[in-house]
Amino acid sequence: MTNPQSNFAQADIDHIADFNGDGYPDFHLVYTGAANLLTGGIAGVAYRNPRRDTATINDCSQLGPD
Repeated sequence: MTNPQSNFAQADIDHIADFNGDGYPDFHLVYTGAANLLTGGIAGVAYRNPRRDTATINDCSQLGPD
């Protein structure tokens, strides 16, 4: 996400764990950058799919019950 004032936010890996119990590492993502409203906020979790060599990013609404 960018804007003309050079405020930006990007999703970076905060830590790695097996969030869905399939035995493969998944990635907990948080926002970093100059956009103070987003920095430090949870961007989501990327679930790794080793059979397809991909990761699916799910936002907080897709992570399960609150």
